[in-house]
Amino acid sequence: MVYAALAIGSHVVPVTPVIPSQLYWDVCIPKLCYGIVTSNVLEGTIINMDTLKFAVKHIQGAPDNTSNYGSIVTAGWKCTCVI
Repeated sequence: MVYAALAIGSHVVPVTPVIPSQLYWDVCIPKLCYGIVTSNVLEGTIINMDTLKFAVKHIQGAPDNTSNYGSIVTAGWKCTCVI
């Protein structure tokens, strides 16, 4: 879903990070969390879901070695755990 949101733009007219970020929260997160209440999820899995580090770095076009906390905060996302 993140790749689809980024594919809306082109090299000439790229999509600003605001649009894929909004699509991520409106489409990806509800799809990811649908039915999670009824399933048995390990605590480690929830922590991995909560970090959001992959999506935010990819939306911003930041390299993998960018600070997780810095990427999440500069995008304006809320995170309950910082790894």
